Amino acid sequence: MKWNRHFNAMYASSAQQICNGIVESFKSFKQLSKLFGSGELVNKHKPPNYRKPGLFTELLIINY
Repeated sequence: MKWNRHFNAMYASSAQQICNGIVESFKSFKQLSKLFGSGELVNKHKPPNYRKPGLFTELLIINY
């Protein structure tokens, strides 16, 4: 993530923590996909969800 120019443009540590959390969630999802594909995982997995359908949230990031 550190090489991404959008990630480097963010100054707030909370925004960086959110991005890191999302990256970790998708890494886990990718590992589960491999396990499911090889037959080691019985239950089907879902991609990470961050909001319920129909609900909208605004994210405002201000750079000074």
